[in-house]
Amino acid sequence: MACFLNLSDPGNPFRLDNGDNSVVLLITDPLTADNYPTWTRAMRCALRAKNKVGFVMGDIPRPSDPDDPLLEAWEHCNDMVASWLQNSISASIKSSVVFVDDARDIWIDLQDRFSHQNGPRIFRLKHNLANLLQEHDSVSAYYGTLKTLWDELSIYDLIPVCNCGTMSTLLDRYQRDCVFQFLMGLNDIYSNVRDQIILLDPIPPVTRVFSLIQQQERQHQLTHHAPSPDSMALAIKIPFSPQNFSPQTRPHQKRDRPFCTHCKITGHTFDTCFKAGNVESPLCTHCHLSGHVVDKCYKLHSYPPGHIFFNKASNPTVLATQSSISYPSQLEETSDDKVGLTKAQFQQLMALLQLRELSIAAQHFANQIQSKLSSPHSNLVGISLSLSTHTHHALQSNTFPWIIDTGATDHMVCYPSLFTSTTSFISHTVKLPNGTEVPVSHIGIVQLTASICLTDVLCVPSFTFNLFSAKKLATSLTCYLIFFSDLCFI
Repeated sequence: MACFLNLSDPGNPFRLDNGDNSVVLLITDPLTADNYPTWTRAMRCALRAKNKVGFVMGDIPRPSDPDDPLLEAWEHCNDMVASWLQNSISASIKSSVVFVDDARDIWIDLQDRFSHQNGPRIFRLKHNLANLLQEHDSVSAYYGTLKTLWDELSIYDLIPVCNCGTMSTLLDRYQRDCVFQFLMGLNDIYSNVRDQIILLDPIPPVTRVFSLIQQQERQHQLTHHAPSPDSMALAIKIPFSPQNFSPQTRPHQKRDRPFCTHCKITGHTFDTCFKAGNVESPLCTHCHLSGHVVDKCYKLHSYPPGHIFFNKASNPTVLATQSSISYPSQLEETSDDKVGLTKAQFQQLMALLQLRELSIAAQHFANQIQSKLSSPHSNLVGISLSLSTHTHHALQSNTFPWIIDTGATDHMVCYPSLFTSTTSFISHTVKLPNGTEVPVSHIGIVQLTASICLTDVLCVPSFTFNLFSAKKLATSLTCYLIFFSDLCFI
């Protein structure tokens, strides 16, 4: 004990330096109910650095002789170590050792309370090791997690220490198991280098294996961001275009749409086909035509591409007033198939084309009407859009032309002899769009053809032309008026 009397010796455990005080925190993580193995390891290292570990391990007991010169120095060091222990314990545990003065007794008490439950912790550590995979972590982070679990497990499951060399085989086997465990958790991109490491004999240490895998990771990072020449050449040779996109690869969004076997149109079945008479025909609330609803009304939402009237609304020379008569419902239904013509529709189309030839003979008559439109009287009438119409032969020879007006509310003639019958003689006026009022002398009926009869026709003697009201004509006859650049079909 005489060697301990020299307090100037740096290796003397009874020596207290100027930096040693009772409020010093030797470790950062305080003791809890779950971290005793790591806490006791860290605390033992800190006390060994202070040369005070003998006071808790029992190597430096309290002097039994009251007159021993080291008794006072021992008490100083014991109180200092006890303060360090209490400073590194959580508040919930510190209350149970706050009145214990001997540092050795504090150490033994904590060891007895927290060092017995090693079985569940060892099971948990081995379970985490068995299920640990790299996944989205880097190689360094993955290896760090493994190393932490290995170190903590070595605290609970100690490997015997032997100086004779007999345990070297067991240590080599432990290192081999660590290498295999590290390789098994790596991602598949390291399969090549993993296979090469396994074939080595002997297996290198786990630290060397970690270094090799980390180098491979850096190589992957460099090649991942640089596109290969083959891929760049392929991108240049085969540019993307809609033609290169195979129809088989496109999603068949309409493959399961219902199909009617009666009208050959998708969107409904035969049981719900109104053309077959199975259900009542729908009625559009916008154009008042049957065969469709307002959500599919082309006159409200514009005609789709491929329809015969597509982009016709933007042509100022083509305008027709709608009526309650129905077109073929194939034109109102939404279909992905091409629009076909039946035999009856084809014959109607040929008849319309033959009627178009009649317009050439009446071209001089249209020119006369065009000159009339430029007169001051025609400007008072409204918007005249057609220059020719299919009328009775007797009326064709009349010197007063007929003009179809889409803005007029009534039919008007300029000569009473055109009436088939006169219904009344009146003395009223008609207000024109420019504000001018002109007198009306008669109201009568005009029989244009065997199937076209105009009723409630006004006679305006001041006019130099006859006037159709397109709206009134379409309403009374329930028909369409289809305008072309030089003729009109009713």
